[in-house]
Amino acid sequence: MKDNLTRRAALGAVGTAGLAALGAAALLPSKAAAAEKYPHIKAALEELRAAKEELVNAASDFGGKKKAAIADIQAAIDDLKACLDNG
Repeated sequence: MKDNLTRRAALGAVGTAGLAALGAAALLPSKAAAAEKYPHIKAALEELRAAKEELVNAASDFGGKKKAAIADIQAAIDDLKACLDNG
């Protein structure tokens, strides 16, 4: 009988912890929700990714500015992703 109570208590605790975790997750903003809330930031990310790809694939060195531009674009992408993750 004692074993059944112990198992029930353990299962109850696990169930309660699971519900608490689900509740906490529901309160956290998702990345998709942040992207919907900030559509211009999402659009900027898409444009920056496309611009970076275009630069990477371009034959021109753009007067020696290509490497720095790619690095700057990547920094902007990283910053905007962080904004959406924390928005």
